[in-house]
Amino acid sequence: MRRCRHGAPHVCFDEGVRNDNLTAEEARDRSALLRVGSYDVHVDLTHAADPERLAYPVRAAVRFEVLAADPAAQTTFIEYLHHSVEAITLNGRRLDPRTAVVGSRITLTGLERSNELVVHGFSLYSRSGEGLHRFLDPEDGRTYLYTQYEPADCRRVFPTFEQPDLKASFRFAVTAPRDWVVASNTPVEREEQDPVDESVSKRIFAPTQRISTYITTLLAGQYHAVSSMYQPSADTAVDGVEPKPMTLYCRQALAAHLPARELFELVGAGLDFFQVLFDLAYPFPQYDQAFVPEYNLGAMENPGLVTFTENYLHPGGATEAQREARANVIMHEMSHMWFGDLVTMSWWSDLWLKESFAEFMGALGAERAGGFDQAWVSFAHGRKAWAYRQDAYSTTHPIVADIPDVEAAKQNFDGITYAKGASVLKQLVAHVGFERFIGAARVYFRRHAWGTARLEDFLAALEESCGRDLGAWARQWLQTSGVSVLRQDGSRLIQELPEGVSPELGRAHTLHAGVFDEVDGTLCLREDRALEVPAGREGLDLELPDALDAAESAGLLLLNREDLTYAVTRVAPEQLDTALRAGHTLEAPLDRAVLGSALWTMLRDAQLTPSSYLDYALAGVRAENSATLLETTARHVHEAIEELCAPAQRPQPRSRAAEAFLTALEAAAPESDAQRILLHHVLILARTTEEALPVAEQVHAAWSEDPGAARWGGLELTDELAWSARLALALSGRLTAEDLDVALDARRNRHAEVGWNRARAAVPDAAAKQWAWERIFSGRLSNDELSAAAAGFADGPARLRAAYADRYFAALESVWAEHSIGMASRIVGGLFPDLDAVEDSPQRAGAWLAEHEQAPRALRRLVIEHREDALRVRRVRAACAGV
Repeated sequence: MRRCRHGAPHVCFDEGVRNDNLTAEEARDRSALLRVGSYDVHVDLTHAADPERLAYPVRAAVRFEVLAADPAAQTTFIEYLHHSVEAITLNGRRLDPRTAVVGSRITLTGLERSNELVVHGFSLYSRSGEGLHRFLDPEDGRTYLYTQYEPADCRRVFPTFEQPDLKASFRFAVTAPRDWVVASNTPVEREEQDPVDESVSKRIFAPTQRISTYITTLLAGQYHAVSSMYQPSADTAVDGVEPKPMTLYCRQALAAHLPARELFELVGAGLDFFQVLFDLAYPFPQYDQAFVPEYNLGAMENPGLVTFTENYLHPGGATEAQREARANVIMHEMSHMWFGDLVTMSWWSDLWLKESFAEFMGALGAERAGGFDQAWVSFAHGRKAWAYRQDAYSTTHPIVADIPDVEAAKQNFDGITYAKGASVLKQLVAHVGFERFIGAARVYFRRHAWGTARLEDFLAALEESCGRDLGAWARQWLQTSGVSVLRQDGSRLIQELPEGVSPELGRAHTLHAGVFDEVDGTLCLREDRALEVPAGREGLDLELPDALDAAESAGLLLLNREDLTYAVTRVAPEQLDTALRAGHTLEAPLDRAVLGSALWTMLRDAQLTPSSYLDYALAGVRAENSATLLETTARHVHEAIEELCAPAQRPQPRSRAAEAFLTALEAAAPESDAQRILLHHVLILARTTEEALPVAEQVHAAWSEDPGAARWGGLELTDELAWSARLALALSGRLTAEDLDVALDARRNRHAEVGWNRARAAVPDAAAKQWAWERIFSGRLSNDELSAAAAGFADGPARLRAAYADRYFAALESVWAEHSIGMASRIVGGLFPDLDAVEDSPQRAGAWLAEHEQAPRALRRLVIEHREDALRVRRVRAACAGV
């Protein structure tokens, strides 16, 4: 403990006291002891526009009951990651902050049956995206604040019992300049004029329903706002459905790029769809959405006020893939109003009860309510790759995971909980039927509304709806980790189970398989069959139907055609040439997605060389008419070359890629999706490829002549494209650090500052790397700026990074101790020594792990996963060297 500079009795949080990691056991004990009734929270943001003000005043009154027979004999605590604690009153009795406050916890003793705790303190503005994030817009000087709490950062703003099962009603009040927008989960109930300063007022919001702390929210600042009213369609015949107010928020600088009409129509269609699907009215008083800067996530399901990254607004125009991605996230968050907000998991081990379901519902809603017919294509080739990658780590976990503490919870917002969980739900729907699955959801919502639930609660509802025991299914899919491999071996289908799944348990699959014949260079469907792979040993080696024999010349057997199951699939060796040569000609986008996913995982598993994969991918770049698949394939091309090829092997595939992308870009129609996607990726290629550099020079020159209104090939150039071009030119030595500084001063905004941090750190000289390293560790950068500087540090000649490996491993424990988990994770991941710079990087990481067995689990997990990534890259490169 240390005292604040302004003296006693104020107590400041000491980062050296690491008791802010709530454990599952502590949460269970506190849940058994307490029932929380309500919070009244007042946040004073009067001086938030002043960057010299690092903290803001907070008053919180918390009312709760003690359930134990003898309340006075009990002790508990409330969490508050504060700047300082000024005063604490419990049931009218003053507590001394100097003894009650230990680190981030306030100890509560002398409890009564009914209690009121009042805490006065100061909370810190955040630049990490955790707690109350403050963004001072360099473009126009305006101020923007928003909160982000999941899983346990509400305590950064006010004192809370920070666990999901201690739900309560929240009433928020915010004092701020009168001309600011202020919003929360509920509408403003009244506004009170400040008695001293007429430019300031207090907005008092209506109390919320009983919700968890992590989905409460505040928004304040000089936001642009557009309002409308949701009117249910005539077909939405569900009890309680009624019109709801809707408001959209974004920064003033992005007002012209907010597609308000499209978003309001999408929200209306989504509310109609989900209310009918769940047979339950949307249970909150409004449906507001805010697009905010420097956001750590895609979005957050705060009921009544959903927050999104402003990256979902596209100043240069959105491609169909970007519009679909935005619709998917909107539907994902909307489904959370039922899966997560109305019914909440009891503890983070059942995080799947909201995120897996929302991931599934996001694609379903984008397709059925949003009209995006390739939503499941994006899922098959994009989102599932995330799951397969995560499931290959030794740190992988079951979908229903053991979560010992909130640090572990934060790291389990991963590809297992989201994409694998949704894949398993898609498999479940194929197994039991869509109507039975939705019937179970309806029972589950009504049974647990405004409460919490566990795995067994949803399974009970599902078994009632299906009339069958699903315990074995849960053990196969929810309670074991790893991914099965499905492959053809002659006339047989072989399933290879992941380690830890016994042959006796096995995994059942419902899938489709199709045989395609090559006719005049095009793959045409000959036969499609549904396959049921049973659990247990009999599901490990099956005879394929004669109709699925693809062994004849030019045949291709495509497993998992409808992407119904979660499994890595392999292309048989005798069919591989056909797949690589003609796979891009498959007519259905979902077929191309499933094949592309199979070939990508084969490459990452060292069963295919990067050169062979590029044969397939570059043909697709020239011919692909799906914006979703073009974007995903282009990203895979970069990774195949820059990560999976050894440095000496890269020049030839770089040239091949540049030729393919430039040819496709030249052929793309002006202002088309293809042109937007290809220009973006040509500028990425220009970072390493001479052939693409002229495009970067053209973009930079056009922007320099007419900043903010420049065009290239008919396409509007954005700040992001301009800085992508500058990054390439800096790496090639065509722009100096001084040139980049001049460009930033000429047009300073959020994208420019992020782009400048990366380009400035990427300048190919030792001074730039030292500058980047010091900047990353300075504590002055926001979350996005730090990530940009780390990415720039990793760009350019590997020899310039080699000397930093020892400094990296020496700093790991202090980084974890001195930063929030979000910022620490960015540093640990962004600066991990790559194989190009440090050939023995995996060995060094292994030695660090062996010497630091007592390091925090979350830190060790990050190091383990980055080490395993390096080992995987090494295996692929070694396989290529042996070809």
